[in-house]
Amino acid sequence: MFSIIKFKITKYLLFSIILISSVNCFSQKNEGIATYRAKTSYAFDNIEKVNEKEVLNKIFEDSGKESSINFKLFFKNEKSVFFAEKALKRESKKVDFVSIKAKILGKIFVNLKTKEVVQHKEKFGEVFNIKSNLNNNEWILTKENIKIGNYTCYKAILKNKNNKKNETVAWYTPELAYRVGPLGYCGLPGLVIVLKDDIFIYTLKEIAFNIPKQDEKIVNKPKIGKEVSVKEYDSIYKIMRERKDRLEKENYMKN
Repeated sequence: MFSIIKFKITKYLLFSIILISSVNCFSQKNEGIATYRAKTSYAFDNIEKVNEKEVLNKIFEDSGKESSINFKLFFKNEKSVFFAEKALKRESKKVDFVSIKAKILGKIFVNLKTKEVVQHKEKFGEVFNIKSNLNNNEWILTKENIKIGNYTCYKAILKNKNNKKNETVAWYTPELAYRVGPLGYCGLPGLVIVLKDDIFIYTLKEIAFNIPKQDEKIVNKPKIGKEVSVKEYDSIYKIMRERKDRLEKENYMKN
């Protein structure tokens, strides 16, 4: 009788261990923090005058030089948020496009379930939640692949509905089956390892497969801010920009 009871207890404990292990694995597969670094890829090759090239190279940070700014991608279940960490004071006086991008980026929230994308940012003293739809990101998946670090990555090109040339390219890996990436570019069949968007290139540097308890709410959509569409925000920005320029001009004329 004792041996039967012991067997049942042992069996129960073994089942509990397997269950806990399964829960932990599930948790790890559905949350994490990816850290990216960015650099620019631009050239002044089309400028013929050598002196002009030299001046531009002195003004702008070197193309291809990786910035020290960390871009963070938190993801949990169907939600994610992408933002730039606060940067340390730069020693260089050159114009750094990555630093400018980091300042104006805000936070980009994505909900894969509802297909909603929200950019949360402050402009002209007002907080905005700029809404768009994940379905706007239509990708052309290719069979082209390369090895990046330990991962086999596949190339995806963002489809342009107006048949215009689009420079947005993502390299994703199905080996990390998280459908998230930088700048709200989500929905691909694997984590985006490298994203080339306009003149910026974002590259994954490290990934942790859990989110600290105190940071779990960071992926939730913000409640503070004026909700607007991209079109509405562009109209507001244009009006506010013109007003700001006019006031600056009037102040300049007074002085």
